[in-house]
Amino acid sequence: MCPLDDEVDIPRRVLEACAGLKAANERRVCAPDVAGDAMTSVASVGASADLPCLCRESGWSFVEREGGRLGVDLDVPGAFQQAIVEPRGRGVAVTVPVLEAAGPSPSVCEQALGLLLLRVCGIVRMARAAADLGDGVPQARFEVVFGSRPCAAELTHAFAALSVACRIAGREAAVLWTDEKIAGAYLEQWDRKKEDHDGDSDDDTGAAGE
Repeated sequence: MCPLDDEVDIPRRVLEACAGLKAANERRVCAPDVAGDAMTSVASVGASADLPCLCRESGWSFVEREGGRLGVDLDVPGAFQQAIVEPRGRGVAVTVPVLEAAGPSPSVCEQALGLLLLRVCGIVRMARAAADLGDGVPQARFEVVFGSRPCAAELTHAFAALSVACRIAGREAAVLWTDEKIAGAYLEQWDRKKEDHDGDSDDDTGAAGE
């Protein structure tokens, strides 16, 4: 999703989004290095953006951390959630972990957590779910990635989107990751909803044919 603010270079963001989709498809069928080239092909120079200045302009408080990274406190009542702002490639990434120091968990918990995060992405369009294997343990996060230097307005939207994503999924993610029974019930409920939806679609198709 691209915020439609006057300060945002919308044509550039559209080109970067198209390049990202192309890279994702190439990563699915080709070598990772090919996809990486496609991701950066339309990104303008600006990875070394003045991040403190941009965050200051956005109006969100922050602290400077090692390696040129910034920590921004998100708006999540009753919980401490801090987004990390740092250069990535030619652009900037804003990330926030979903689970802190999470250990291994049964596969049903992994599936339930993945489903939850993907559903949140469908609601909060600017935030996307991602995961890495750190020391063999999946580390889930929400992130907003800009292919080139963002403006202050874009960072404002990114912080707001990540705040909403954490409000929706923070506590639920911890429960699904640690409680196999609840995770299984969550997946079963989703399967039932899909079956009901598919059944309704079949009925609608039949009615239309008649």
